[in-house]
Amino acid sequence: MPLRLAPDDTERLKKNRKKRPSLTEIERQRLRSVLKNLRHLYGTWKRVAEATGVSEDTLCGVAKGRDFGSMSVAVLAARAARLIYSATSIAN
Repeated sequence: MPLRLAPDDTERLKKNRKKRPSLTEIERQRLRSVLKNLRHLYGTWKRVAEATGVSEDTLCGVAKGRDFGSMSVAVLAARAARLIYSATSIAN
């Protein structure tokens, strides 16, 4: 029995992929600023990583502009900076 190649499904997979919202340039600049301030507040990137739950490499990359960052990193950084509160802490 001869072998046959499977059809190329990359186009179909690209169509089905959910588009994630991305940060604007201003939001990226603000995220970099917040991360740099957190670094000064906590003392080391390791402590910032522990406070946010994000790897040191990711934090450094975003802070230095190598990586774009994400909304998830922005939310975790804001929580570490105590800028946003959960619904339960607001109710109390």
